[in-house]
Amino acid sequence: MLRLCWAAAQCRYALGMEDGAIPDSDITASSAWSDSTEAKHGRLSTGEGDGAWCPAGAVFPSGSEYLQVDLHKLHFLALVGTQGRHADGHGQEFARSYRLRYSRDGVKWITWKDRWGKAVSRAHEQRTRGHKDTRKDGSRLDAVI
Repeated sequence: MLRLCWAAAQCRYALGMEDGAIPDSDITASSAWSDSTEAKHGRLSTGEGDGAWCPAGAVFPSGSEYLQVDLHKLHFLALVGTQGRHADGHGQEFARSYRLRYSRDGVKWITWKDRWGKAVSRAHEQRTRGHKDTRKDGSRLDAVI
């Protein structure tokens, strides 16, 4: 099914990270703390494994840890959801901020910036409750690979 969207308000449907429509094989990461925190566990509202993707070590703003999702085709992204580690409600880890990068070929990566030129987006200060970052400026990410 082809779905055309010309404004962010018309394009608010999930791509499949929460419901599993994006297969585990399309989710990769730079590293993982353990098998129970590998890339496939980096989905919203999951209790599988430890309920999150966690990199092998501490992450710093200049670090290069990443969670990568291959969407296979061009998409207009209007929302980005983040959530801390679930671990049956005992998780203490969460991302305070994140950076989005996208690529059409998997070689050249472009850092997404908002209309004010900021590349880093705030996530949330809570561990298990989800946060959705609305791209009100109608930013277009062609493909996140």
